[in-house]
Amino acid sequence: MKNKQFKSPSTGFWIFSLCIALFVGMIVAVGESNFPIPEVDVTYNSDNNWEGTLKINENKTVKISGVIHSNEGTSYGAAIRISDNSTVNLVFEGDNVLAGNSGIISAGIEVEEGSTVNIYGMDGSSLTVTGGKYSAGIGGIGYGSASATNPKAGNVIIYSGNIMAIGGNRGAGIGSGYHSSASNIEIKGGNVIALGTGSGAGIGSGYGTSGGAAVAAGVGFYNGGNIKISGGTVKAAGYHINFDNFDPYNTETLYGEGYSNTHAAGIGGGYGASSGVIVIEGNADVTAIGASGGAGIGSGRGTSRATNYDADNFNVDITIKDNAKVIAMATNDTRSGQTPEGGAAIGLGRGCTIEGNPKGSVTIEGNANVYAVAPYYAQAIGGSRAVGSAVIDAHLASVDLESTTLVMAISDGQRDAIDYVDESDLEDYIVLDFSDEYFENYSDFFTEDKFPLKIAAVDYADADSKSIFSVPGPEKRSFMVRVTGAKKYNFVVEDYKGEHGETIFISNAVGKNNAEFFPDPMAVKRYDAAGLTARLDRNGFIEDSKYGQLGLNIRAKEGIFEYGSTFFCDVITDQTIINELNSKIDKKYVDNLDRILYFNIGAKDRNGEEYSEITGGKVKIYIELPAGWDKDDAHALFVKSLNSGDFSGSQKLETIDGVTYLSFETDHLGSYVLFDPVRKKPDEDDRKEENGGEDGAEDDSKNSIKSFLTGDNIYFRCTVWTIILMGSLIGFATAFKKPIGKRFRR
Repeated sequence: MKNKQFKSPSTGFWIFSLCIALFVGMIVAVGESNFPIPEVDVTYNSDNNWEGTLKINENKTVKISGVIHSNEGTSYGAAIRISDNSTVNLVFEGDNVLAGNSGIISAGIEVEEGSTVNIYGMDGSSLTVTGGKYSAGIGGIGYGSASATNPKAGNVIIYSGNIMAIGGNRGAGIGSGYHSSASNIEIKGGNVIALGTGSGAGIGSGYGTSGGAAVAAGVGFYNGGNIKISGGTVKAAGYHINFDNFDPYNTETLYGEGYSNTHAAGIGGGYGASSGVIVIEGNADVTAIGASGGAGIGSGRGTSRATNYDADNFNVDITIKDNAKVIAMATNDTRSGQTPEGGAAIGLGRGCTIEGNPKGSVTIEGNANVYAVAPYYAQAIGGSRAVGSAVIDAHLASVDLESTTLVMAISDGQRDAIDYVDESDLEDYIVLDFSDEYFENYSDFFTEDKFPLKIAAVDYADADSKSIFSVPGPEKRSFMVRVTGAKKYNFVVEDYKGEHGETIFISNAVGKNNAEFFPDPMAVKRYDAAGLTARLDRNGFIEDSKYGQLGLNIRAKEGIFEYGSTFFCDVITDQTIINELNSKIDKKYVDNLDRILYFNIGAKDRNGEEYSEITGGKVKIYIELPAGWDKDDAHALFVKSLNSGDFSGSQKLETIDGVTYLSFETDHLGSYVLFDPVRKKPDEDDRKEENGGEDGAEDDSKNSIKSFLTGDNIYFRCTVWTIILMGSLIGFATAFKKPIGKRFRR
């Protein structure tokens, strides 16, 4: 009688279930997001909704799934209210819409002071929240009076999901309402759009106080709280801009619904409010737009009356760091009868500091990338107009831009684009004087239909560093660039080609802290290595029928080649040329050539002319060694015309990302031979190579095992490990299904 594989059907099912559970567990473990979703206590959906306001006054996790809930036109206020110092996790799934009542002071998701909401979105889900009267979309409510005792908004922390938050009238998109300050606002991830309404900030405070009103709480008393953005994509504006149509290089796309009647920052303060403390860090990608005197990032519009200015409480503290990417812009005031002045792109709103008493600080450090564009009479990073004057300039108390950052700053030409505390600071900036004379001198090139120009800035010492900025029109502008410690930069007009197809070049390398246009391609040649030159790189592959595709890397430092030059590397397969090259190689090398690759390395200038020689330095070349070559003996040989060969003393093997290259430095351009010298047993070695060889098979086996154990496809590995585990458990169960004595009985 045959032995049964299992004692009972349930045993097999148990083992199979265990394996599946282990597999799922591994998948969950490796596929878990940075912010795991908390365990849900209660769920609301389209069929199981609440009436009026969902009041939550205890610590719990609430999930909404496909909920559409508006209290507009009812007797209720907020859609959700969180109170009594509660911490609530709000998880949303599917498409959800929540709205407060525009006739009642209420937020969309109302968070009282002392309470916290943590918001999590499931993959592909969305949440749209609109605030009610005087209140935020997500955050606090507003108050009818400007009493200094008005409570702050509660804390808002966003972890994930697609979120749009729109303030009610005079409320921030995310933050506080009218006559109130925000507390803590943190965005860790997700895709967030926040729009202020009626002079509320996109993210920060609602309408603080009017600059012309005589009130107990003066301009600067209210603030945007503590705002930290450490991840995700965030777009915030002090008005209802359509970000789908927004182009940061075309200022005409800035102006949207209601911008001229709002005076709030994109991130920071509403009308008459300070910014509070703002930190943008990590890998956050942020766009912030202020309106009609409000800063892009900073304070809202201030006051023209010194008696209404609260200098003791006014606060602007902005830090942008790590790898954060920031676009900050502000709009002009275009109301009838008003001077067209705006706030800074980053810093102070208009009328936010007394003359001679600078306020606020901006720090940009790490590898941050910042593009800041200011409206009329304001600085891109700095201030606008001082309190009580239409002509006195306001200044920041502190501006610190580290040399590792990349900052492109543009103002209207009335002021420096970047505020500075000391004259010596100017040496750290590149000032591009794009006055109207530039455009007049080259009017054939710069016709009106070519604007706005998009210009790419490339660090002359680092071809990989690239940023784009815009010249809106042929009027005087102030461009200041603070870039990665470089004193020299090359600029290329990307959107315009000359009549012969040549790109127009601009460079400050020919003059300190200034730039010069080169619309004539031949004009570039007049500058030697100390002038208009660029670091030259080429990464790619050599295609060769004999050895397949081989990696290639060629590098030349700044000063060797003029800007616009290119490298080339061509494999030589013509036997006539090969024979000619062999005739020029010294016999002591020819006799030892076994496996050989012939190629040409050269460089061409921007007009396609090949360099006959190079001066000022050496080129470094990396050539991938073909499979099967002896890495210890491979050499590169320059083929000189005088029948002699010459090895570079810099020749060495380098491994990059697991690939072995033969690298060498040379000041020669021309024909090269890469060769593997004759081996002691060429027949045996060749046979092993052609047939795969035992050693090769063993190595391949080892490499396959190593790849399996360390590969990136973790889901595949989990599946295979589960199958192995399942087999082991089945074998284990089979082996021990009977006592040992019975297993050995014949």
